Amino acid sequence: MSLTNASAEEAARAAKLSSRKLATLPTSARNAALDAVHDALASARSDILAANAKDLELAQKSATDGQLNPSIVKRLDLSRPGKFEDMLQGIKDVRNLDDPGRFAPAFPSLLFFHFFLHHPADPASQSAGLIYAQS
Repeated sequence: MSLTNASAEEAARAAKLSSRKLATLPTSARNAALDAVHDALASARSDILAANAKDLELAQKSATDGQLNPSIVKRLDLSRPGKFEDMLQGIKDVRNLDDPGRFAPAFPSLLFFHFFLHHPADPASQSAGLIYAQS
C-alpha cells in the first residue's frame, strides 16, 4: 500500500499492521528496515526540507489565526540547525537499541499516526505530529 494518497485512518491501520509484522522479524531485518528509512530520508533531504518549508508556512498562518499552538510551529521547523541531523541520528539510535525480543520495536514515527488520527482536519498539526514524534 502506498501511503502517499492514503487517508489518515488508512495510514494508521497500515502502521499498526506493519508494527505487528515487524515484531516477528529477526533483529537483522528490523535493523535493515531502519537503515532503509534512514537512507531514504537522508537521500530525500532537499525534497523534505522544501515540503517542510511549505508546511511551516501553513503552520505559521494557523498559529496566527489561533488554530495551532505556536509552540508546535517551532518543533515543525526541520531547517533549524541540527534538527534534520538529529532526526536521522534518532533513527540510528533506535537501531542500536538492544532487541526487545518478540515485542514490537518502539518506532517513534508510529506516534505520528496516532496524532494524525486525532487531528485529521489540520494538515499543519499532522506535520507537527510527525516532527514532534521524531523529536
